[in-house]
Amino acid sequence: MTLDPLTEAIVGVYRGWEAFEGGITGEAGTLLDFDLAPAQDTRPYARREDVLRDVERLRDQVQPTDDESEFLRAKLHASAVYLRALLGETFPFEVYIQEILGVQPFLFSESELDAARQKVAALLEADGVQYRAEDREKYEARYRLTDPAQVRARIEVSRDVLMQRLAALIPVPPLDDVTVEFANEDRYWAAWVSGSLKEGMKLRINLHPRTFYLKGSPAVLAAHEYCGHIVQAQVWRGRIAAGAMNQAVGLTTVHGPEQFLMEGLAQIMERVLLDPATASPEEALALEASTYSNMVYNNLHVLVNTGVAPDEVYAYARARLPFASDLKLRSEIRDRGQSPLYRVYQYVYGISEHYFLQLLAFPLAKQQVILQACYAHALTKAQLDRLFAL
Repeated sequence: MTLDPLTEAIVGVYRGWEAFEGGITGEAGTLLDFDLAPAQDTRPYARREDVLRDVERLRDQVQPTDDESEFLRAKLHASAVYLRALLGETFPFEVYIQEILGVQPFLFSESELDAARQKVAALLEADGVQYRAEDREKYEARYRLTDPAQVRARIEVSRDVLMQRLAALIPVPPLDDVTVEFANEDRYWAAWVSGSLKEGMKLRINLHPRTFYLKGSPAVLAAHEYCGHIVQAQVWRGRIAAGAMNQAVGLTTVHGPEQFLMEGLAQIMERVLLDPATASPEEALALEASTYSNMVYNNLHVLVNTGVAPDEVYAYARARLPFASDLKLRSEIRDRGQSPLYRVYQYVYGISEHYFLQLLAFPLAKQQVILQACYAHALTKAQLDRLFAL
């Protein structure tokens, strides 16, 4: 497949940058989570300053004449800002998030938090558990899933059911085999999907003590990872192969504007495919607990990045998440405030879920139009605004 010189250059820069970062950390995937481009171009780098020079040069060459070029320019701009942060430049939090994700950070109000908390509390109380620190042991004994084999098996059973539901909403391509591995990493994620044309798709299930699986979590993870991320990646791969999508779009950056779309879509599919009103009580609890936690962590993230002392942030979160472990809360505070990557990427969850929840109020026909567009195209927050306003 012949590439235009600009696309070829962008692919080469991102591949070279990924290799450079992997050489620093000894770990692949800190820059790119999906590499879906058939092109083999890679540009070698020895310094981030050289990557920044090329990223900014390419950004200025991209003329936003259509939706895809508008997205690519925003992607390259976000990468330039992220590189500057890696090189030590400091940005006010609001500026950093706006320049990379294209969204203005905000705090959920106490009334919004209380409404979400009450949904969790009602599900617990129906089973004789109070949403308070004193009932934490009872909660863990009743709802926690600790057997890794069970986590994996339940994800796979749920995947098969949910993929059938998804096929009623969008055209679902045949999925490649997905390698499933267990990990033990001091990271916030419970599951992480990545992949490339060369190595295929991989789902990692994190068994680190800071992660916590409810009995309903595997179904939620299946909706999120398989029906969200993996299906979207397969759709993009097919469109790239058909010449309908720019290959540079298929190198998805963990820090970039595509994450607002990708995480927002994966999270809304949890509720589209697992309606809390009809899901099992265990699945409904996992859904509502996830949404409420995302809201609290959204606020924690803003507080950490706007000068509030860590102990004050911890007290704020501890009062609102009585079942979270100290390890979990301390780790979240540490990561979200120190890492240029996590400073932007971990913020995306609560705010993108909040945005995509408006989809559920639309008529089914409009939902399907939006979902099909979200699966098929890379979109910035501004482009999503236009799509949702149709």
